[in-house]
Amino acid sequence: MSITLPALLIGVGIAAVLFTVGLYFIKKPKHLWMSFIQAYVGILFLFSGAVKAVDPLGTAYKMDQYFAEFESAFEASWMSFIAPMFPILNSYSVSFSVIMIVFEIVLGLMILFGIYRKFATWAFFLLIAMFTFLTGFTYLTGYVPGDGTFFNLASWGDYKASNMKVTDCGCFGDFLKLEPKTSFFKDVFLLIPGMIFLLFRKKMHCILNKKAALWTTVISTLLVTVYCFSNYVWDIPHVDFRPFKEGVDIQAQKQIEQDAQAAVQVTGFLMKNKADNNKKMEVSMADYSKYSEEWEVEEQIRTEPTLTPSKISEFDMNNTDGDEATYELLENEGKSIWIVAQKLKGNTVKNEVTVVDTITIFDAESEEEMQKFVSVDKVEVDFQAKEDYISLYTEKLKTFTDEARASGYKVFFLTAGVSGEAAQDFIEDTGIDAQVFTGDDILLKTIIRSNPGVMIMDGAEIKKKFHIRKLPSFAEIAK
Repeated sequence: MSITLPALLIGVGIAAVLFTVGLYFIKKPKHLWMSFIQAYVGILFLFSGAVKAVDPLGTAYKMDQYFAEFESAFEASWMSFIAPMFPILNSYSVSFSVIMIVFEIVLGLMILFGIYRKFATWAFFLLIAMFTFLTGFTYLTGYVPGDGTFFNLASWGDYKASNMKVTDCGCFGDFLKLEPKTSFFKDVFLLIPGMIFLLFRKKMHCILNKKAALWTTVISTLLVTVYCFSNYVWDIPHVDFRPFKEGVDIQAQKQIEQDAQAAVQVTGFLMKNKADNNKKMEVSMADYSKYSEEWEVEEQIRTEPTLTPSKISEFDMNNTDGDEATYELLENEGKSIWIVAQKLKGNTVKNEVTVVDTITIFDAESEEEMQKFVSVDKVEVDFQAKEDYISLYTEKLKTFTDEARASGYKVFFLTAGVSGEAAQDFIEDTGIDAQVFTGDDILLKTIIRSNPGVMIMDGAEIKKKFHIRKLPSFAEIAK
């Protein structure tokens, strides 16, 4: 689904006008300008919360990125004592995600209806202030080069989007991707209605009495919470805004995106003076030789690709030996089952063991090389999966995949976070007959919001996606 921020804001504006006009004929508020601002902000918050409620895990993953960025920034500063807090917060990111989404939607209703005005106005202002800090921090990391630190201003350089670790604010989930710079200025703009609400709270309309306001708040909180749970605890998101949606041919789309990137051309260079790095200029390809002695290239100037690459461009998988094996998946013909597990639940255990090894020595008397057996202490890393996690596979997937293989389907197991050998051992422990691949956990999180999740494939085309809790019998799929 493709939409731009201006188009979204215009759509919200139209909805706000219609709401204000309807309110005028029903309630006749004294201050139409305030009613319009309430409607605009309330509808914007409702929409922003709704597209995130579709995929609460997506917001949680975005929080993971923010927490990691904060940890890195504080760890390298005099405030390093704060850094250990962020891994702790990261462990609760899913809970924070649901709380924030529910709060955003309910707050949108409060502003739209004008209920609990004192609480709502302060909550809105403080929430926007927090968002402004988050997006502002992320945007400013664009000035911090790879060898610099955020709180050391002397290490800052020119702004480069590639410096940022968090490249999308997550304000509208996967429905609309906004760069931190754009999102930062959006949040700065929203501080204006935030201050208006604080200064002119008494001019805000209120269209519900106290009893109706209470029930609206309680019921909306419960409904949104249940809806959030339904989109990750019991099922995958009922609307998929991500690139790996049903009907997409991964191989074909990846090729299209690669072709678009290959068509990008270098048209010139941004150059800086060797004697004075503050002097910079843009030079065309034809004029490069005129300046190459006194100037050096800082970066290339390229044409814009005809297609923005998605996560599909990063679809790469390895086999159990660690060799690149993407083609084995994408060039597979016929139907197959993909079991996708972003992370195996269990513990990594390090064991010190003594093993017999051989070394080659040179015997001076015989002038020959000889092998000598020696005892060597080594540390072996084993992965031990949780019993209940193994049971999930044996009880939910074993029969399903056995029936699929009997019907001519191939079975592939995609996972991350462990070695290929550990992944192979795990899938053998479950009794499932599957070819094992390992890849990037963020990629697998993007593919399906279930751990594990099941995908029905026809070649490289995604036919169906299932949450493990909603997986039907194979007989139902084969109909």
